[in-house]
Amino acid sequence: MKKTALTIITIALGSLGAVYFLPSEPAAQKDIRATSQHDTSVDNTSPKAFLDYSLSTLGEKPLQTITQDVVSEERALSELQLDEQLFALYLRYKQALADLDIEITGSDIISLETLHQAILDLQREYFSAQQIDLIFGEENQLRALALEKARLSEQGYSAEEQKQLWRDHLALQPEYVQESDANRRLMSELAQGEDAQTTYLKRVELVGEAGAQRLEVLDQNRAEFDRVFQHYLVQRSAILDDLGLSDEQKHKQITMLRETSFDAKQWRRIEALERIADGG
Repeated sequence: MKKTALTIITIALGSLGAVYFLPSEPAAQKDIRATSQHDTSVDNTSPKAFLDYSLSTLGEKPLQTITQDVVSEERALSELQLDEQLFALYLRYKQALADLDIEITGSDIISLETLHQAILDLQREYFSAQQIDLIFGEENQLRALALEKARLSEQGYSAEEQKQLWRDHLALQPEYVQESDANRRLMSELAQGEDAQTTYLKRVELVGEAGAQRLEVLDQNRAEFDRVFQHYLVQRSAILDDLGLSDEQKHKQITMLRETSFDAKQWRRIEALERIADGG
């Protein structure tokens, strides 16, 4: 039940935290990205984002190499107020978080509050108040707000009353929280099929002209990737359905198709998407 509850809080946070963090330029001269990350930029939008981005390559790179890479990012570490000792502490915390054993009996507010408090208590075991605010401040605030929003929905208010109370509550929060909720609402509106001009104007309002242009390029790149990938899946399915081929021949032909259809830096991503498309 612990993982289920964590997922529930993550989903709740999704309604608040769908913020557009536009890619930052890599801060260091050395390229610390793993092969599977070459179509991304080093995420130094926040201390926690940088730590998690670095650790996401665990398994692809040994921990010692990851630590060396993190230490080599002197500019990012300085700007984010991080150092090698704090990274080591974060590693220990992540392991303790994975081992956190709490009996969660459901998705009710009391259970979610219990989990929220347990996470806060664990942070206090490893970090000072200043470090907690630096690394987890935004995450903790958004999680607390997700719980507050859930409380409002359980108190018998009408939909309009809930909406107004939530607006009032948000008005008292830091700017990044208000921007986070604004992003969530924008994404909801964009998902309803507005025309390109309206979408662009709303993005300009939210992230500025340059940001809107970059998002438009990302949309175009994503659409092109989706087109190529869907065509690839059709060809792959034809190979899998060919009764005249052995399993080994199918594997070789699909590998060749993948390698001729996509850049080498995308192969791991494509294999993961194949597993999703296959239902597992």
